Amino acid sequence: VVGKEESEAVSILYEAGFKVSTDTDYSDDVEEGMVISMNPAAGEKVAEETMITLIVSMGPEVKKTSVPDLRGLSESAAKDKLAGANLKAGTVSEDYSDSVTAGCVISQSYSPDMEVEEGTAVDFVLSLGKKEIVYQYVGSINAPTGYVNGTTATITLTSADGESRTFTTNVFPFNINETGFKSATGT
Repeated sequence: VVGKEESEAVSILYEAGFKVSTDTDYSDDVEEGMVISMNPAAGEKVAEETMITLIVSMGPEVKKTSVPDLRGLSESAAKDKLAGANLKAGTVSEDYSDSVTAGCVISQSYSPDMEVEEGTAVDFVLSLGKKEIVYQYVGSINAPTGYVNGTTATITLTSADGESRTFTTNVFPFNINETGFKSATGT
């Protein structure tokens, strides 16, 4: 009856005059619900009413592991930590973060310490760092008081964070269109 479905194997043995008990075990080779082995083994001489024990497959053993906390780790360290827990790195994406250093994990698809099947792919998001916002200054500057026509004047734009840009001109009004400032205010 080895290789047969459990209920069919039990019926065959009862009809042949044996008592039957069942137990279960994991098997990577035998489908769940099918008989892996029996004791006494097929072909052994036994009396009627002998107890035959069937071992029925539960299928492959599902091994669980705890998901490690990847937050704050570099991509390679996160992948190493996953491999150490018998897990795989899934999709690695990127996003901006004001609080997590560029190149480090911001979040992951499974919570730390969650129990999952070994071999599960864990997705995680790497930080691109703080998203820089750039400002643009567009304006027209008139000649300063006391300006003598045709002479060269120096104009300096200074943002609140101290970044400055200097221009020279002898033509007024002077039009400015500058981008890349990291502060929205200045003089």
